[in-house]
Amino acid sequence: RGQGALFNQLEAEFTVLAEKELEREQSWRSGALIFAGEPLGQVMLEVSRYTSATIEISDPRLSQLEVGGRFNIGDIEALFNVLETAFGVQVVHVAKNHYQLHAETQ
Repeated sequence: RGQGALFNQLEAEFTVLAEKELEREQSWRSGALIFAGEPLGQVMLEVSRYTSATIEISDPRLSQLEVGGRFNIGDIEALFNVLETAFGVQVVHVAKNHYQLHAETQ
């Protein structure tokens, strides 16, 4: 292949990636948050922008857990269900609008 073909292929891959990233970044406009392997700490920061609930991560290592999914803004119960069933996170309801996330104990 010539350099022109390689450049066109890279340009096409960059464009597709940029479109997916843009869609994910703009998903909040349609009432959803989409995550694709972001650390749980970053996900919780983003989620906290759309809820009055306090969500604490008890174990710093848990903050680095990579999670993904599509969640409706404000539906933290669905998010918590996914964290518990798919990612092994224990969600503890401490008080009204106050939650703690723990690493699941074996």
